[in-house]
Formats: sequence, structure tokens, C-alpha cells
Amino acid sequence: MRLFSRIKIPTPPARSVVAFLTTSFFIVLFVILPTNSYARNAVIHAREDLMLAVSPSAARAYAYGIRHLDARHAVDYDFERAAMLFTKAHEMDPRHPYVYHALARIAFLRGDLDAALGYIDAQIRYHSDVTPASYYMRGLIKGFMKDYNGAADDYGTYLELDPTNWAAATDRAWVLLQAGRPHEALSTIDSVYDLWRTNPWILNMRATALYETGDFALARETALEAARAVAVVTEEEWLRAYPGNDPLVAADGILQFQEAVRSNVRRISDAAQPQ
Repeated sequence: MRLFSRIKIPTPPARSVVAFLTTSFFIVLFVILPTNSYARNAVIHAREDLMLAVSPSAARAYAYGIRHLDARHAVDYDFERAAMLFTKAHEMDPRHPYVYHALARIAFLRGDLDAALGYIDAQIRYHSDVTPASYYMRGLIKGFMKDYNGAADDYGTYLELDPTNWAAATDRAWVLLQAGRPHEALSTIDSVYDLWRTNPWILNMRATALYETGDFALARETALEAARAVAVVTEEEWLRAYPGNDPLVAADGILQFQEAVRSNVRRISDAAQPQ
């Protein structure tokens, strides 16, 4: 017995308040609460609030905000909570490397373009080296503000960094068309066309650019390809194309996109008819 008395059995480390509350307590809550989305979200929100109270950090608040703005996970999507969490992250650390970009997204989705531009300008001023996508975001904002040439410049900067990005090419082509620069719009689309020949957004924009440059026959052919491609677009694909939007609007968004393509086919087909 004395021999064994010299062997010290280590005392298990005391569980921290955070560890206890984020395991045992929330496991119990998940068990006793109904398994509907409202109850589930209430538990998740309570856990996030607790973690931010006992271990506050801008990085944590930002990460929670991103979770709630991810349209690909409808069960977690909560726009207003994401907005609150990004604001909290900014209050905790205004120099967080991604927070101004996130606040710009929120302001843009709310339709507050002036605020969105202010936030994205701050992001680029402080952190353009870590968020090149901020140039894309600024192009999007400027496009909606009808600063089409400025938007084209920002999209161009982004495409220099990500030259095969179909969404940036499509959006740059659109603002170039609005700026009365159809040949540049077509060149932008054609720079990625071979990589995205079945992409309905690329096809629809290429058809429009061809129409605006006067190539009605090829425009009609491309518009018909766009109509075939858009007929099979899934909600997942639509949400990837429009990140941050409420997943509940995806079905309506697809219907609107399909109608826009059909309208384009009719317009181009009329122009392609022999006079």
C-alpha cells in the first residue's frame, strides 16, 4: 500500500464556466426544447450571446455574423442578427480586417447605398490587401448608384486578381453596357466565355452585348442557349450567385431570372427578323 501511495493521481482540471455552459447546459436545452427551427435558433442565439459575454472578441462576433448571413444554410440565416453581430464586432475592434466589408454588405442589402459606399471605401483604405473582393463589392455599389464607369474600374481591378470569375465578368459587362461601351462589355464576357459556356448569366449577358454591338443573329443564338440553361437553374446555384440574400426568395428570384431571359429572347428575336 505504501508503494502505491507515492503515485500521485492527477486531479482532473476544473471545467471552466464557458466549457460547462457550452456543453452540458446546451445539450440539455436541445433535448428538452421542441425540435423546430424557432426553438433551435433560440438556443443557438443564447449560446452565441453567452460566449460573447464570457469571452468577447470581434473575431467571434464576426464569425457568428457570417454564419447568419450565409444564404446556403437557410436554417441559420438571420439578416438582422448578422447585422447586429457585425456592428458588435466593429464596436469591439474597428480595425478588424473584414468588418467594414461585412457592414458594407449589410448596408447594400438594406438599400443604403451611401452608407455601403462609405464602409467599403474604409475597407479598401485599411485592408485591401486582405479583402480584394472589396473591389468587387464597391463595383456593385457604384453600379447601383449609376456610377457606371467607376463601377467598371473597380470590377476591372477585381478581375485582374481573379480573371476567370464569371460573376465579376457579368457584372462588369452590365455596367459597361449602361455606360454605352458595348464592345468592351462583349470583350469582358468573351474573356471568360470558353470557361462558362453553359452558365445562364454569362450567356444572357453575352446575348445582350452581341445585340448591342449589332450582331443580331449570334445574339439570338446565344439568347436561346441562355433560355435552355436558365430553365434548369437550381436554388443552390441562384444563392451562390446572390450571396447574402434571404434563401426564402430564391424560388422567386429564379422565376424572375427566367422571365428576364425569355424577354431578352423576344427582344433579340424581333431584331433578328429580316426587315
